Amino acid sequence: MSADPSKRCPQGNEHEEIARARYWVFFDDQRRWIRCSQELADFFGYEPDELVGGTADKLLPKDFVYNIDGWEQFLAEGQITRFIPLTKKSGSIIGVWIDYKRLNDGCMVAVLKL
Repeated sequence: MSADPSKRCPQGNEHEEIARARYWVFFDDQRRWIRCSQELADFFGYEPDELVGGTADKLLPKDFVYNIDGWEQFLAEGQITRFIPLTKKSGSIIGVWIDYKRLNDGCMVAVLKL
């Protein structure tokens, strides 16, 4: 499956629901990143194209065990908020609150509260 957002999002990942958010990422049903804000990429020390196509696993600390139950809960309910440690490219780890939402047209987005 390609990371082409136009094939998965009727609005090309342009949504009023995140218009004021600075740190966001659209993702697909395999958790792969489709598109992220420049601000999010900059904060973690990457260019957006280094993150798009991969998953958030790239930003998880090495010893972090991903909780698949949280993913299953998100899929069932359409939204969830989690506190997760993420690693910057520099190696520093920061804990962030993330709101995951399935939007009305089916697009999925995570908004980080940094």
